[in-house]
Amino acid sequence: MVITSEEKKAFFSSLSEAFPHLSQITIERLYIFCELLVRYNDEYDLSRLKKFSDIIIKHFIDSIIVGTLIELPESLLDIGTGAGFPGIPLKIVHPDLKLILAEPRPMRVKFMNMVIKELSLSCVSVFSHKVNEKMYFPVSGVITRAFESTPATLERCVNFLPHNGSIILLKGPGVDAEMEEIPKEISDHYHLKTDLPYKLPKTSHERRLLVYKKTSSLIKRFYQISELPELTVGITIESSDNKRYKELKKAILTGPGKSRLAVISGEKTITDNYQIIRDTIFCGVIYDGYCEKSSKQNSIIAELDRSGKLILLKKSLYNELDIGINRQLLLFKKINDFNCLENIDISRPILLVPFQDPANTGSVIRSAVAFGITQIVITAEGCHPFHHKSIRASGGAVFNTDFYKGLSLSDSVDFFVRQGVTPVALDSAGTPLSDFSFPKKFVIIPGIEGPGLPEGLRQYSVSIPMTDMVESLNASISTSLLLYEYFKTL
Repeated sequence: MVITSEEKKAFFSSLSEAFPHLSQITIERLYIFCELLVRYNDEYDLSRLKKFSDIIIKHFIDSIIVGTLIELPESLLDIGTGAGFPGIPLKIVHPDLKLILAEPRPMRVKFMNMVIKELSLSCVSVFSHKVNEKMYFPVSGVITRAFESTPATLERCVNFLPHNGSIILLKGPGVDAEMEEIPKEISDHYHLKTDLPYKLPKTSHERRLLVYKKTSSLIKRFYQISELPELTVGITIESSDNKRYKELKKAILTGPGKSRLAVISGEKTITDNYQIIRDTIFCGVIYDGYCEKSSKQNSIIAELDRSGKLILLKKSLYNELDIGINRQLLLFKKINDFNCLENIDISRPILLVPFQDPANTGSVIRSAVAFGITQIVITAEGCHPFHHKSIRASGGAVFNTDFYKGLSLSDSVDFFVRQGVTPVALDSAGTPLSDFSFPKKFVIIPGIEGPGLPEGLRQYSVSIPMTDMVESLNASISTSLLLYEYFKTL
């Protein structure tokens, strides 16, 4: 089909009358699109409309009018766009609009890519697949025209549309029945902002414009290994023979002391401490089919992806890295050697940690940082403070701590005594805490798990008063009580 000169005149006059604000250059660009549509309509099966006046009204005017009725979001996903409606006309009229055109039929995809190239349209891409609830699109709005029912579109977009994002639906006048069918579990996420009946200019065609605003902060971002580059993020690893994977598995098996990598898990621990550790992150790890609801963690994953530090594992490989965290995001952080004990500042308070249980180690470090002590000596008997259980128990306090490599417990105490630093040890037979005054220079030595405090340290011991209903307090708890008393003196 070829557009006649009369039809061309009708196109320009119809658009000028319907939208007086449009410039001649804009209408000329719209005409180029129209001419391509008509030329390739039969070959590419683009539209059922054959009458040229219908093409003008039901494709072009029906698309462009939306931008005169509401303010468009800065970015739009046009679902079921077909040959590019309403997306491409809106992009031509609003050149700053960022646009994704979703259409699975290959010939229509080919046509739209041709139009994008012919008109040099920037910030426009074609997603050549069906849109489902497990996909993610970085847009602030969705638009559809004669695509599917209102409930289906709202449900399709609820997982990826951001808070305050818009769904713009171009409907016929009898849309009320659809609106009544929206299930409560979906409607709870939206507010109907606009319900506007209107007619297409110079016609009797009635339309209804619905705009739903997303009121909830729900985001479910699914990450998957896919042949489609649009759906895959990160570095995909599907073989256990992969060198990078072997390195990660070694870090899990050997621990931070040998691998020089710490494993960080838990949403709160990661989000609260990400800005502190971001420059030392080796990589982040998720798995095929991973779903993340936290906007903060999705932002972290996106940053890791941009910096080439995100790894997407086959689920069975991820399971081999399991550290009991219910399949969450894992961060691997590079760690340095501990500071040399000889370089410690003895004028500041010091905590010596000999615990072998990483949860107790993390707990006592958390208390120490909370009460102002950040110089911590890990004795030869103690577990590594960057063990994943210690990191979680510390709530990330390990990232705000100066660690020093100690000797054995006894030798570490001797070192400090020679430096004029007074040991303050915890033991049930020691001086009651209420009668104790902290010396000018001191190192705190917690009660020891299992064997208790060595005999040589009892002369420096302090006790926590308690009933005789239990034999002793947990070492990290008793240390926390002592630290609190110190904090009250500051």
